[in-house]
Amino acid sequence: ARLDTKRQLPISIVMGDLNALKLINDAFGYRQGDRLLIKMAKILKKCFREEDIIARWGGDEFVILLPKTTEEDAIKLVERIREDCQKTTDQKIPVSISIGISTKTRKSQNIQDITKKSSKGGT
Repeated sequence: ARLDTKRQLPISIVMGDLNALKLINDAFGYRQGDRLLIKMAKILKKCFREEDIIARWGGDEFVILLPKTTEEDAIKLVERIREDCQKTTDQKIPVSISIGISTKTRKSQNIQDITKKSSKGGT
């Protein structure tokens, strides 16, 4: 991948899991679940930089690739997400996420291993 180059190092990977999406879908329907996903997407877009890559990984999971970002800086960005989620919890649909961060600092590290580590909540 073009991002997996020495020039992009360190590259941090943030894996997130939107809590309670299934519960909201089951209790209130997919329309409310979709609203929660849209709300989360807006929070992510607001909190990250233009060069960062944000993608939905699965049903309630997302991944963010942060080129040229140390783990410390990634943690600061994640804290902004948490703060924005807390600001929106007073609304009808609360937003809560679980997040893992992992950082590739050397070209020799395998990007798949780094991704797996972040999906398990590693830092």
